[in-house]
Amino acid sequence: MCITGVLMMYEAEMQTWMDRRGVESHPPEPDSQALNVETLIRMTRQAAGVDLDLITVFPGRSQPVEVHLKRRKSGSLYLDAYSGAVIG
Repeated sequence: MCITGVLMMYEAEMQTWMDRRGVESHPPEPDSQALNVETLIRMTRQAAGVDLDLITVFPGRSQPVEVHLKRRKSGSLYLDAYSGAVIG
């Protein structure tokens, strides 16, 4: 029971880790800056046609941005932090 409890406690973190495996942002140049949150929100609204529920910016230069869309049941989208393109 202890193992099951620990797995249930960290279920969300393990799911996020599995979802992000192999999904990375790639800066076009070594000194490039990631897009700001307002720009990512605007680009996502235009591409998906719906509002965002939640946006998560992970630390690190190669980490994607996670976006949860309203009225979407299939989870989240991962965006390239430098171009705003959907990568996963």
